[in-house]
Amino acid sequence: MPPTVRPDQPALPVRQTDSEALAQRLCLHCGLCCNGVLFGDVRVTDDDKPEHLLTQGIPLQRTGETWHFNQPCAALKCGACEIYADRPAYCAQFECALLQETLKGQRTEEEADRIINRTKTLAERVREMLVERGETDETQPLSRRYRAFLDRHEDAADSPDFRRLHGSLTVAVMSLNQALRLSFYT
Repeated sequence: MPPTVRPDQPALPVRQTDSEALAQRLCLHCGLCCNGVLFGDVRVTDDDKPEHLLTQGIPLQRTGETWHFNQPCAALKCGACEIYADRPAYCAQFECALLQETLKGQRTEEEADRIINRTKTLAERVREMLVERGETDETQPLSRRYRAFLDRHEDAADSPDFRRLHGSLTVAVMSLNQALRLSFYT
């Protein structure tokens, strides 16, 4: 006999499917689509209630009729999204290639975790190298920080000294971009 639910009792929570639980575990472990590694910004629709996002500390910008916010996302704290249950539609609908492959059973969760960890290590190395070279604005996505570094040294970029001093950064960025292309971009 099914349990009786009285009107004064809260409804039982809806159970997550195995796929939803897997996606939530991987996404919250990863965060590369939120931390400025995969994307530079996120478009927000009127259905996302921009005014509500503003009250949650998301610094939205409006260009014409389009709302967006820069990455890294202000709601990303200690590697987790503070507004995960109420995140913008673009964030909720995005599934990277790695997640799609894992949900289809083409990769195990353990493989996905290893790829995520390796890619996060590559991203952290690029971040550290940019900081060592004076690009310390953590509010900017990684690609913009790298571009700012190159722009700042535009006159010297072709010199052998510049390549010797900063070639390792270029190699690190190329390694990160390759990892993103192979496993994350759809």
